Amino acid sequence: MELSPPLAPGFLLDDRYEVLRCLGGGGFGRTYLAKDRHRFDEFCVLKEFAPQVREESALQKAAELFQREAGVLYQLKHPQIPEFRAFLTVTVGEKKALFLVEQYIDGETYAQWLHRGRRLSEAEAIPFLSDLLPILEYLHDRGVIHRDISPDNLICDRATGKPIPIDFGSVKQWVQKATQPPGSPATQIHKPGYTPPEQIQGRAIPSSDLYALGVTVLVLLTGKSPLDFYDENEQTWHWRQFLRLQPPLEAIVDRLLAIRPIDRYASAREVLDDLTPLAHAATPAVPVTVPHPLPTPAVPVPSPTSTVKTVVVSPAAPPSVIPPVATVQPSPSPPLLQSAVLPFLQRMGRSFAALVVLPFRLLHRVWKTMTFGIRVANWVTVWTWRLAIVAVGVAIAAILWKPDLLSALKPIPRQPETAETATVEDCYTAIERYATSGFPVASLYAEVDRLLYDRFPELQGRSLTDKPDDAPFREAWCDIAQQVLEAEIGRSP
Repeated sequence: MELSPPLAPGFLLDDRYEVLRCLGGGGFGRTYLAKDRHRFDEFCVLKEFAPQVREESALQKAAELFQREAGVLYQLKHPQIPEFRAFLTVTVGEKKALFLVEQYIDGETYAQWLHRGRRLSEAEAIPFLSDLLPILEYLHDRGVIHRDISPDNLICDRATGKPIPIDFGSVKQWVQKATQPPGSPATQIHKPGYTPPEQIQGRAIPSSDLYALGVTVLVLLTGKSPLDFYDENEQTWHWRQFLRLQPPLEAIVDRLLAIRPIDRYASAREVLDDLTPLAHAATPAVPVTVPHPLPTPAVPVPSPTSTVKTVVVSPAAPPSVIPPVATVQPSPSPPLLQSAVLPFLQRMGRSFAALVVLPFRLLHRVWKTMTFGIRVANWVTVWTWRLAIVAVGVAIAAILWKPDLLSALKPIPRQPETAETATVEDCYTAIERYATSGFPVASLYAEVDRLLYDRFPELQGRSLTDKPDDAPFREAWCDIAQQVLEAEIGRSP
């Protein structure tokens, strides 16, 4: 991508943003630190992208496509996601360029953190995942996939010690699409060692981010390159020869790194559900922060560029059999079963488990101290009745507290999986064709969700899963998506 010379310090962009210095550059453009004169000289980040096309009509089309995707990211509001504040199309010298204005995060990337010889301990890895997974859940619920999770695209916020994702690969993907010459082959965002196979082949899905997150955790725990863990010939991971973790955490990492999406976690929420018991049992770890706060300089020190470059590659030939992929279901708010009912039942379940274990502990002592079997039998009988009463009470309380729980959990008749798999594949093909035509995918998801809830009111407040019981609803979702796509494409000029 041909770029003009770097902007000099003091250059005023759009009569508002004063360039302080160039923070770095790569295949997609340059990044600058700047001051926003309309926000009391607050620091901000300018990301510059230069189109390859030169014709005025092609430049206008590139700006429209890029602005459409930037508009989706502008709607993201999360304390651990930098704000996308503005989109600019300006002329620098004799060339037109696209700029994104983003919030400046004071901190260092985890790649810099590794370069200083630091490593995550197992106790620190659990809260690291617990802090990052809700961000991915927030993005995926809104139809946004990061596509470039890695240590150099995560900043440890100096103020909070929490990880902040930056440099969304979805932006780079649309920059590449919007700025490549007409008729050129489609390309994909790819970072060696971090990108899963389906993303290299052109199908980025939510679990693609989870795969990259699993690789990132291994790199932070060991300080080694992901290529040291992966056997390209066998397509298998061999990370245990470098690292040993407690078995539950090892199982989580293995499932994050599954080569086939069908064997991987389908959502960030599933990972959090498996991780929560470990987080409760683990000793609180010291947050991963910069050890000595630095005085605020007149111009903050920039982060160096990554040692592992994100590159653009043409997609490989699709495999003969593509595993089924869980459908992304954006939802404006957490489902009722996840946000209220399930946590309540989980707490009650843990209390019930404690009551079940307690009698066996007491029984062991009774057998050691008592010699008369009749007393033991009486004791067991009494506790059996107590546990039965507790179990009935829990069930009644759950039903009274939320009467529609039974109807929400009512099983759905199962249907043959072969036809459903074919319908889902057709759905993905249509959505990819729709995205290629320049239509916003996020708005498509929202419209299809609305129509699905109108057809099946019982689904209000919950997301579909990849379980067989939800197969009829996934197929219905894809049918609705096909209809919406045909209507949208028919209305387009």
